[in-house]
Amino acid sequence: MNKFKKICAVCAAAVMTLSLAGCTDTSYVMQSGDEKVNAGIYIYNMYSEMSYQISMLYYMQGVTENYFDQEIEGQKFADYLSDYALKSTKEYVAVVDKFEELGLELTEEETKEISDSVRETWESYGNFYESEGISKDSVKLVQRASKMRTKIFDYYYGEGGEEAVSDSDIESYLNENYVRYKTITIAKSTNEDETAAAAEDEESKALRDEYLEMANGVSFEDFDTVIDAYNDYVAEQSAQSSDDSSADDSSAADTDSSTADDTSSAAETDSSLADESSAADSTASLDDSSLSDNSSASDDSNVNSENEDETSGEDADTVEEDPYAKETLYNYGAMDDEAKESNTGKLAEAVNALEVGVATAYEDDSSYYIIIKGDITERSAEYAAENHDSMVQTMKSDDFQTKVDSWVEAIDIKENKDAIKRYTPKAVYDRQVEYQEKNQ
Repeated sequence: MNKFKKICAVCAAAVMTLSLAGCTDTSYVMQSGDEKVNAGIYIYNMYSEMSYQISMLYYMQGVTENYFDQEIEGQKFADYLSDYALKSTKEYVAVVDKFEELGLELTEEETKEISDSVRETWESYGNFYESEGISKDSVKLVQRASKMRTKIFDYYYGEGGEEAVSDSDIESYLNENYVRYKTITIAKSTNEDETAAAAEDEESKALRDEYLEMANGVSFEDFDTVIDAYNDYVAEQSAQSSDDSSADDSSAADTDSSTADDTSSAAETDSSLADESSAADSTASLDDSSLSDNSSASDDSNVNSENEDETSGEDADTVEEDPYAKETLYNYGAMDDEAKESNTGKLAEAVNALEVGVATAYEDDSSYYIIIKGDITERSAEYAAENHDSMVQTMKSDDFQTKVDSWVEAIDIKENKDAIKRYTPKAVYDRQVEYQEKNQ
């Protein structure tokens, strides 16, 4: 082959390569058998988790930028999101497959709920989702799969299920894992002046010790009276602070009133130079405005007052006081390492070590506490019956996830590497920012 022909061959190969690259199908992200999974489902999963993690970064750490410099569960932000989107999309495939295998069906009501939800979602966010490459159909498929997942869970663990959870099972779980307690919490100072903060903390600690003395010998049930006494004290302090603030405002208002009188006198002198007709028109306008405003204010005030009276009457007749309103049940046994390091986790650990019915002082880096431990066995049977469904979720969510993971492993899923390479977390994030900038 001469030089010219070699050059032609190389050029032809290059053109063919570019042509094939340009025709790469990235409309689907993976395939199981003959079924292809819309790329929009993958993008939706990634975007949803990205939004959640960005919110958590803000609320937990105050992070408002440079998200891709952060780490989530020990992974770089982008790597975590890529892995999450891939895993959750594979779970979508497995759930749909298992739903059909078990012969389950969505009811007409459930199908309607999904359609209504998708319609409302699309009316609010459709333009944005389309900018991300997420179709309305993809949103519907995701929501259908979510409903399917719930029905599969109930198939195993719900009433009459293969591995149904009874109230007695829940009661045993509560007794083994939960702590029951009541607490009075007094926040430590946030004053930037260390000397002032130390003084304020001493006052708070003394207050804590005062109410701890009041709680000495009080039972778990009667500890409510100590909580009520402390709440009354806080309310009185707040009212006193409000009264002091009002008094200061009143003094300032008197000073302003004197100034206003002087200003009014000067204004009246100036107005005598103005045209009488104009002054009359101005006065009439002000009078009309004042009457209108006063009338509106009066009407609104009466309406609110009547509503409050009616509500108070209904509450008094129909609403029963919750006997457990002042106590907390916490799943101490299921805490992971992160939860154990939190203030709530450390508080639960302290409660677990306490003797039942003995009020005890406790503190962490943010607050002073009085805590008293209750007997969980006195509450567990009632709680199990009243919170059956949510407790089944608590008890069996990990077991169910293990099942889902095994279904994923059992299915032959082929990934579309080109689509995964295209729909990166950075690309999804950049499109979001671009959309927001265009629609501000």
